Amino acid sequence: MFKIGDRVRLINNNLAIGKKGKEGIIMEMRFGTTHNEFYVAWDLENPSDSSDYLWLDENYLNSGFEIIKYNKNMNTLTSTIKRLFNKKKQLQYKAGFIDNCGVLTSLGKEEFESILQDAHEDAFTAAAVERIKEEKEEKEDK
Repeated sequence: MFKIGDRVRLINNNLAIGKKGKEGIIMEMRFGTTHNEFYVAWDLENPSDSSDYLWLDENYLNSGFEIIKYNKNMNTLTSTIKRLFNKKKQLQYKAGFIDNCGVLTSLGKEEFESILQDAHEDAFTAAAVERIKEEKEEKEDK
């Protein structure tokens, strides 16, 4: 998964945006309903003022780029996030579990499902037993 601050390299010549080996840095990210978009600046010396940039779809980025320097920093807490989110939500945002709107990200959904399944394993198993029992009774009634 790509994050803000990652340096990326073009590895697929079939993409019509430059030669293989072209490097860029991810400067921004927009969360979408079906996919995310990333703002990639190609001027590595001064990326924030770069006039050479593209907004790239997450699927496009996954198919044609590799990360060459992974940004180890978590999401930074802006003054708006600090004002809107309580401490727990701020930690979830910083870890990348929720976006700036408080909605679960794909990483957050995976973690939440794992926690939920582990915490309620007995109830989940009981529901499975009950369902099997009901299906067995339905077959016997027919």
